[in-house]
Amino acid sequence: MIYDDLTVALVFVSFYKFLAIYNKEIALREHELEILTRIDPLTNISNRRAFYEVAGKLLSGFKRNKLPLSLLLFDVDNFKKINDVYGHRYGDVVLKTLANEVRHSIRTTDCFARFGGEEFIIIFPQINADELLLISEKIRHVLQNSEVKTDKGDLINYTVSIGATTFRETDGNLDMVIQRADEAMYEAKKGGRNRVILETG
Repeated sequence: MIYDDLTVALVFVSFYKFLAIYNKEIALREHELEILTRIDPLTNISNRRAFYEVAGKLLSGFKRNKLPLSLLLFDVDNFKKINDVYGHRYGDVVLKTLANEVRHSIRTTDCFARFGGEEFIIIFPQINADELLLISEKIRHVLQNSEVKTDKGDLINYTVSIGATTFRETDGNLDMVIQRADEAMYEAKKGGRNRVILETG
């Protein structure tokens, strides 16, 4: 069979069109998968991996530009009891509700992530210690007044214990800062829960 030049040209055009669409589809799928690796599927906020990526860049900027940088670490008080009494389904609803409440209480420039289990973390660019304490208390108050309603009409109230700290020039890495916030959060729990402890060094 003999193909004329026009037929050959049309075949090549169709092939390259198909190839372009295919490559675009592959790129879109890769982008979607990349997003999924950075988002916590339950709460739809950043996950631990994404947090470390963003926070690492912010820490480098902090050391370079000397601008304030602060961090909060908090978890849900008596979360096991919530799961035991109402079931893991409602434990998940509490976490999703918490994430939504916090997301609407902070700036879009702040990096908010689920750090693991019922533990959450936020890094605040250009926020000093005084401002951090005010923000921490605001979040604590918002969550203290938040509630989840079960199918039976029961209301689940929950609170959080918050550890807060600011970055220092002597901080060698991000984990040093997180460790300070974790120790402050432990002090908040030991002091009766539903509290903010600002670590001041």
